[in-house]
Amino acid sequence: VDTCGYVPSSDIELILPYVSFFLWDIKVMDEQKHLEYTGVSNKLILDNLKMVAEKKVPVYIRIPVIPGYNDDIANMKATCEFARGLESLVEIDLLPLHHLGEARYTSLDRYYPLQGIPLVSEERMQELIFYDLPQADPGEIFPKQLFSFIRSARGFFLDRLKDPERRI
Repeated sequence: VDTCGYVPSSDIELILPYVSFFLWDIKVMDEQKHLEYTGVSNKLILDNLKMVAEKKVPVYIRIPVIPGYNDDIANMKATCEFARGLESLVEIDLLPLHHLGEARYTSLDRYYPLQGIPLVSEERMQELIFYDLPQADPGEIFPKQLFSFIRSARGFFLDRLKDPERRI
């Protein structure tokens, strides 16, 4: 199931027996910023994510990285701190902003809400991934978890914890 988790908990509980794993989007950890950017609090989203993890359903957290909104080290740290408590977490993927959907909005004569927002540079993505590796052992930062950078255009990822230099 691909979700942001903003649904009643009872709805998630109903589908749990039929779900192999969740792709869970977390846009920003700060509740006030989340409210400002999305129009809703992230409390329900995070509470539902905790519930799913307690039920041992595998979860892949995805962070759509949007310059000027959630592309800061504080947000990455807060997300990692929150995710440490999720027993069923498989990995955290950083998804850099792309504008591949803009043509669809145009063809439907709809306003494209991300218009004018620049793409995330590869250098910035690397900064977000490696923000704390120099001063700590990766296994201590996020034990037994993967933190990867998904390149939407090229389809490769960087496995942050197992081998920071490895490219697949």
